[in-house]
Amino acid sequence: FESSYSHYAGVWYGAKGQPTMEEVSFSLPSWSNLSIYPLGEADPQVLFLKSKFPGPRFLERFGGVPSKPTGTVFHLFDPSRHIRPVEYDRSLPVQLWIDPGYVHPYAILAVQLTTDGRVNVFAEKYLFRHTHEQAIGQCEREPWFSNVSRIVIDVASKRETTDGPAGEKTWERRTGKPVYSQYHLVKDSIARVTDFLAVDRIAVNAECRGLIAEMGGGPAHPDFPGMTPWKYEVGSDGHINVDRPTDRWDDACKALAYGILNVFGEVDKDGR
Repeated sequence: FESSYSHYAGVWYGAKGQPTMEEVSFSLPSWSNLSIYPLGEADPQVLFLKSKFPGPRFLERFGGVPSKPTGTVFHLFDPSRHIRPVEYDRSLPVQLWIDPGYVHPYAILAVQLTTDGRVNVFAEKYLFRHTHEQAIGQCEREPWFSNVSRIVIDVASKRETTDGPAGEKTWERRTGKPVYSQYHLVKDSIARVTDFLAVDRIAVNAECRGLIAEMGGGPAHPDFPGMTPWKYEVGSDGHINVDRPTDRWDDACKALAYGILNVFGEVDKDGR
């Protein structure tokens, strides 16, 4: 695990958040060896090491917990907290939050909102080389599609492209549902999702592998083996430019942000 974030580390996080019959992950930290550290984690030598290393680095080197890559945009995403077995609830309406793409992922998140304002991402479509029409066709096959009540899409989808007609109009015509889009600064999108992660208002089904991988909580999506978590630009000196996230592997994250900002606004209505 040390000094890297490999596919293996991603598998570790994925299995930690959602164990299966095939995969389970755990750690054997250094301090579990009581012959070397008689007092375990409270041993003076362990406490000394903890004081000398940054938290993630200490856990990686001595706790057997891989660190996320330097500069991950959503560093608060924690598989053990945010990956949960959320499933489609037939009694609740479904929203589709979308960031279209063709050579990069066409990300569609199927979301339901609970009465206490929690965002449950129960399914996703993470598609490669799909037009708007083809992406809609993929969704129409799902049992939850008939319950879709609202669609939020990237504001760029208002424009027609060489790939075909405008995405916003295509979704509206094919589904007959209201489609919303609005411009937001990237920094506002990041801030709003970070707010929701901080207070555990986002729950993601383990099957949403594209979103989880972009958040840094699991291995690359099988259709995009070269993907990495969404990150800020890191200079040759190791400095992180928090004003400049990379414009890559951010599609599902942006779809999530578009939906949260559309539904909840840039700040909570009750002022919190």
